[in-house]
Amino acid sequence: MGQGASNDGSPQGFQVARVLQGSPAHAAELCPFFDIITAVDGKSLSLERPEFFKEYIRSKKGVDVLFEVFNLRIRAFRDIHLVPNDTWGGAGLLGCSIEWQSAEKALEASWHIVGVHPQSPAALAGLVADRHYILGMQPPEEHAVSLFKDGGGELQLRLQQWRALRSTNATTVDSTLLLLVFDAEVNEVKEALVDMGEGDSFGFDIANGLLHLIATVAAGQAGAALPRITQFYHDSTLPKPIVGPRLTAVTATAVKVEKVEAFPAPPIFLPAPAPTIQSTKPSQPSSTEVRPSVVPMAVPRPPVAPTFPVVNPAVPPTVQVPKAPVVAPPKIPVQQELPRPLAPGPPTIGPLQFPKFPLDPK
Repeated sequence: MGQGASNDGSPQGFQVARVLQGSPAHAAELCPFFDIITAVDGKSLSLERPEFFKEYIRSKKGVDVLFEVFNLRIRAFRDIHLVPNDTWGGAGLLGCSIEWQSAEKALEASWHIVGVHPQSPAALAGLVADRHYILGMQPPEEHAVSLFKDGGGELQLRLQQWRALRSTNATTVDSTLLLLVFDAEVNEVKEALVDMGEGDSFGFDIANGLLHLIATVAAGQAGAALPRITQFYHDSTLPKPIVGPRLTAVTATAVKVEKVEAFPAPPIFLPAPAPTIQSTKPSQPSSTEVRPSVVPMAVPRPPVAPTFPVVNPAVPPTVQVPKAPVVAPPKIPVQQELPRPLAPGPPTIGPLQFPKFPLDPK
């Protein structure tokens, strides 16, 4: 089974940019931005022959075709059965638009909404900071969403082009812009129509780069589920955006995911757990089966800063003072007690002794 891969080993092929409601692509649960078609009926797709895919699909009108699809969210391949036809009620045999892309660069072409100003066009459109990512935007000269390239830098360029057109043709240029948005909290993709009003700013703060990439959850891990598209602003028969009550929300059926080897997930902002994957297997031709055929996707990792011991300046360091040895005092020999001298007093006088002289006889 063929698997398209770029020079760095990451899968590449035709990335699904837009899906029309009720189309064969929608019935097969292809998801814009996250799904990359890498092969059809075991034949790998190549950028050297971009016309091969369209010619092959045209030759298989009304015939079941096996699509090999790589999903960026769960980083795994799965097989999808799809029948190209022109009876579904819209344009094209598949009802989707595609663009060539590699899996390694695809996740970089998105913008993370990190702030939304109150009462701004973005806030009124229901966009929420730290929850929504902008995946694509309507070019000023078109009425359909297309994905970003070159790391997402096209968002600013398209907005500037729209401003320039509106400044010169204010009466003919519509005040609304269509965005393709990913809701990380519920794992859903939707088309959001933002009414700019009289202004020319969305009213949100956005960021991209390594710390703002959409988090991936490998199949088999808790919270792993295929993202699905649930909101459309394009009817299958009309090329222009539908506003108001014509907006139709469609909920896709969860698919079975089994026996898929996961790649190591990058340590960046994991979203809330997605709905549990159902274990029932669809029996219709549009069923989706996942097989254990995987190709590692090169995801850059942030450099690890060196760690240093934490020193609290408020607490003086403890100094170990060695204990002085205990020295016994020298023993002093005990002297014998001498007789105490008598207390001084008057001398003792005995009886007076007089000298004896002979008597002189007369």
